Amino acid sequence: MFTSVKHHRLTFSLLFVAFCLFSRPLSAEISQADKESTYKQLELFSNILSILQENYVEEINTKEALNGAIRGLLYSLDPHSSYLAPESFRDL
Repeated sequence: MFTSVKHHRLTFSLLFVAFCLFSRPLSAEISQADKESTYKQLELFSNILSILQENYVEEINTKEALNGAIRGLLYSLDPHSSYLAPESFRDL
């Protein structure tokens, strides 16, 4: 089980990058308030993942959970956006 601070920082960083890349056009300016709001939401996500890892009835596959979160993020944009995990991309 991954519960180290390093893992949570990595998770937080990856989610932040994904959020920034897909939530706005690359040319748009992001205000400080938007950045702070994003950090708070990603911190919330990281905290929820940590609580689930420590307390869920069954062991959580963190990689699958994060891939599911990324797929959900992209699907929330429109039904045509999707995420292809690196393993699936290699198989393709």
